[in-house]
Amino acid sequence: MRTETTQTATPRLAPHRRFLPIPRPEQRWNGLYKGEPENCRRSLRQFLPVMVHLGLLLAVFKFYRIEGRAFLILVGLSLAALPVHYLLPFRFKKPAFIAVSIVG
Repeated sequence: MRTETTQTATPRLAPHRRFLPIPRPEQRWNGLYKGEPENCRRSLRQFLPVMVHLGLLLAVFKFYRIEGRAFLILVGLSLAALPVHYLLPFRFKKPAFIAVSIVG
């Protein structure tokens, strides 16, 4: 029988680095909040064209006076609520959608 050596769970720091502050790498936001599924990932590159198209639709509705004033208010409200809904964490999306629906 021979003795076995095992490594510790975390590697030990060198003695000359033990008491120095350890710089941590900057963590960039990867488009997900903690605990969200992968299909909730946010991407500005995919979101901006949608906002531009909806903004153009709102401009067309105003220019050609499609429907009435209530319709324009509703379209404006939905256009303002879309980025908020997009950036909210997954657990707050449904309550926010219900609140915007009630306001509309």
